[in-house]
Amino acid sequence: MDELIGEIEKIVKSIDSNIERSKRMIDTPIMNDNSQYYRLMSLSISLEKWESVLNMIMKYRNSRCIPIEKKSEHFSKIIEVQIKGVPGFITRPTIYSMIEYIKQLEWKIDSLNGIWKERLTEN
Repeated sequence: MDELIGEIEKIVKSIDSNIERSKRMIDTPIMNDNSQYYRLMSLSISLEKWESVLNMIMKYRNSRCIPIEKKSEHFSKIIEVQIKGVPGFITRPTIYSMIEYIKQLEWKIDSLNGIWKERLTEN
């Protein structure tokens, strides 16, 4: 997703520089004023569309890209402590936190499934 955001940012910068260049060219008598204003207007509309796409992608990246920490050692320590207290017993909060963590991992695996298969076959 970061590569896509980078490409869109390049497009936005390119259109923005074209707009600035077009603003400077308005004073030159080489082109018709109407065509220059029309070009400036179409570039501005294009810039607005690309910026809205960039904002939407950033919103999805910020809501879905949650860093996942490695918790296997944490869970193993908790389970060892709880089993030492009462043999064969693990508390419900520990089980629920483990299930929630597994769901997060499965969601990541599902979202990256195609990418990982492609990368593994390249090596």
